Amino acid sequence: MRKIFKVLIVFGSIFVFVGAISLTTHLVLKYKYDIDCIQIGMGLKHIGKEVNEDKTCTNKFDEEDKNKAIDIINASTNDFIQDDENNNVIFDYNNLVNEMKTVIELNDKEVGAICSVVLEQVKNGEFDVEDFTFNVDLIEITFSNLTENSCDLSSTFKIDVSSFKEEMNAFPLSMAKSLVPNSIYLFSTITVNKGDQPFSYSLDSKSFKINSCTNEETKYLLSITNRFLNIGTSDDINLLIGSTIVDGLIGTEENKGLAYSLKDVGATDYNFVSKNDEILFRVERDI
Repeated sequence: MRKIFKVLIVFGSIFVFVGAISLTTHLVLKYKYDIDCIQIGMGLKHIGKEVNEDKTCTNKFDEEDKNKAIDIINASTNDFIQDDENNNVIFDYNNLVNEMKTVIELNDKEVGAICSVVLEQVKNGEFDVEDFTFNVDLIEITFSNLTENSCDLSSTFKIDVSSFKEEMNAFPLSMAKSLVPNSIYLFSTITVNKGDQPFSYSLDSKSFKINSCTNEETKYLLSITNRFLNIGTSDDINLLIGSTIVDGLIGTEENKGLAYSLKDVGATDYNFVSKNDEILFRVERDI
């Protein structure tokens, strides 16, 4: 998230520069440095366009999905998920003393709700960049394109940048203030490939978009930014976002996610399965 924020600051300044330079400079940048100012300008225009969340995000989870997910997990794990003294939802690893009673099956909305709980536990869903604090919300998770050994996982994050926008009064950022939306949406799709060993997986980047940009526009903007900031390509950032979700859902020895954390109480593996025309994430156990 911090990397995306730096990208937006840089592009805000670039947009002002693009509008001011001459045709000759456009041509020099294009043919000498392979920087297409017109393509950058179109991409920035689409980043600056406000996203209609209700129309764009059609698989949002809610409080009911969270409660269902908690009930399903707790029914198998002797109340692994509990409320602390401040009524915050926590994962109580000290309470994992009994064997799993059943396999755990969650649909994508329920997975999204659980991942959102984890995000809230990490600095209350906030992150800091210099003097600014930004709220980050996981809006939705969607499963699709299920095969025998893989499944696509799409996630949508919303970053509230309105506090930064209000402070864009100094030159040159003041010239780009009207181009910055109040919220930045990150649309990530990765493919989760199931490994040969229990709990193992690898990830492939499939699509990554910022606000109203296309996948190709986002890829081009980030490729240019990567030249100057060395923040990684669009695929690099997409895999970073995807791995954050999947590590929390499945996990490894170093980063114990939901499935891996239940290994000592009977979990044998994870899987994505189709049931009643719905794709489910399943934590397996010995029958």
